[in-house]
Amino acid sequence: MCRARGEGTLSTLLAHSTAALENPFVGVALGVVLAAVFLLLSRLSMRMVRPGAAEAGVAFAALSLFVRLAAATAILWGYKSFAPAGFRPFAFAFAGGFLVLYTVELVRYAGLHRYRRPAAAARE
Repeated sequence: MCRARGEGTLSTLLAHSTAALENPFVGVALGVVLAAVFLLLSRLSMRMVRPGAAEAGVAFAALSLFVRLAAATAILWGYKSFAPAGFRPFAFAFAGGFLVLYTVELVRYAGLHRYRRPAAAARE
């Protein structure tokens, strides 16, 4: 039986992709990268809120929040379906990376890193 050229390539590619996604280091790296992309999308959607069109901007930001939530759910479901062995590191990196990056953004925008703590000022 003679195999046609390219036959089995897709199944081989899927097998190699699944094996790569089951690697914990790949899962963590991919989770952190996706968390950064989601944070960037969040920042871009919040730029639509402007004084002249505040209602439309808030509506767009709220809609994009639900779209990102649905996308995150689909990504987590897909990862668990295709690479269940690597799901846990990916999920922790995805959720944790987003929370850490978002916290850094909040501290930066609030300017909290510029204030001195009362306990530190009292020691001096």
